Amino acid sequence: MEKKSNDNGRNLIAKRHKILEAAMSVFSEVGYEKAHIRDIARKARVSQGTIYEAFRDKEGLLHGIPEMVMPRAIEDLTLHMNGIVGAVNKPRKFTWFYLHFFEAHPAWSKVVLLQIKPNSRFLHTQAYQLVRDCTSYAEELFRISLRAFGTKSALSIANSQEVKPGLLPTS
Repeated sequence: MEKKSNDNGRNLIAKRHKILEAAMSVFSEVGYEKAHIRDIARKARVSQGTIYEAFRDKEGLLHGIPEMVMPRAIEDLTLHMNGIVGAVNKPRKFTWFYLHFFEAHPAWSKVVLLQIKPNSRFLHTQAYQLVRDCTSYAEELFRISLRAFGTKSALSIANSQEVKPGLLPTS
């Protein structure tokens, strides 16, 4: 009996993930306002009713996307930051990771910058807190640089033209 319950839970998580991936794709292609639940259902290969069982409405889908993406992004960020030391290298690596993540995930980039950010109700969601946690980490890295090197040097560290994938410039 326990196994069946666990299987149902995993199936529900997998189904939610599939729906959110489809929603992210549709929102990035046509925008949130022009997107329809039927298009998301078609892309996810589920019924519209299945979507409404997992999410209260289209906005619930929109807010669910960061809840799906941010834990993976934070896990990847943690892995990339592992072993990076110093007030120069940490902000550089973070900047590289941030730019790389947006470049590697264009649908996420479109959704987060163009669809989620302007949504005022997003500020009151658990997903927003995940985004804030990541932003707080970046703010702390740059505060460390400011204390160590002053304003001009800290801004130079964050200059994206200096950041090359896999290569940290030396001072």
